[in-house]
Amino acid sequence: MSAGSPSRVQLVVSGKFLALLLIAAGLLGGGYYWYNRQQETQKRFHTPPYFVNRSQAIFRPCNHCLKFGDLKPQSDWEIGAPSEIPATEQRWFLAVEDPPAPVKVSGVLMLPVYAAFREDPFFGFDQTSMILVPYQNLQRMPWMEHPQPVPPPAEVPPIGPTLTPPPSVSSSESRPVFLGDWINEDPETRGVTKFSIVNEQGKLLVHAWGRCFPRDCDWNQTPAVDTDESLFVVWNLASSVRHWELSFDSAHRLKLSDDGQLSYFVRQTEGQQ
Repeated sequence: MSAGSPSRVQLVVSGKFLALLLIAAGLLGGGYYWYNRQQETQKRFHTPPYFVNRSQAIFRPCNHCLKFGDLKPQSDWEIGAPSEIPATEQRWFLAVEDPPAPVKVSGVLMLPVYAAFREDPFFGFDQTSMILVPYQNLQRMPWMEHPQPVPPPAEVPPIGPTLTPPPSVSSSESRPVFLGDWINEDPETRGVTKFSIVNEQGKLLVHAWGRCFPRDCDWNQTPAVDTDESLFVVWNLASSVRHWELSFDSAHRLKLSDDGQLSYFVRQTEGQQ
């Protein structure tokens, strides 16, 4: 090197160093991707914000408050007249927003919620209409629970001679009218084509089939809840949750209300498929 020439610095990168650099970059990228997937999974499967009323509460229906499941601006809301929830009743609610966000209505802090279809929250929530409940009357629940059974009234000792009561019979045994195989009156239906109801050890089980091609889709079996006049069934299908109510009409046909859509069924006879 001559005395007048500028000095130069050479940086030599070996193949091993380059390989280690690529491995480190891959590990960092994979870790970042795994972390994002974990966050998405937690968001999808975390417990929704369930609530119950602490005691007596007031609620108000809210019309034109939702658009595609999201809250409209509060200036567009049409709030209806208040109604009362007695202190003796426990109602379940699902917050419209997650996390829950109370709003002020006439100076009262209220929470936009969906009401449960029935006292048992496992029947689902009506997410087509919204109501407003005072926030201070609500208690957040970490999970859903079946309602506690009402304790039977205390027995009063009879006066005079006693008679031996007949053996008790469960509601499913005392109402065999629902049992059997049922087929849709409409052979061209694109919904439920047939179902069967059986009693297994005092529990009612419903097995249903829906219209598919070339053969009907098997929905498998699910339990039913028997009330005084109806059977209620909740189907947790892969694509949706369906709510059934089965009852008899004035013509003694079995009426199926499938989330509000009505269809009628008759007993399946031999030879019908």
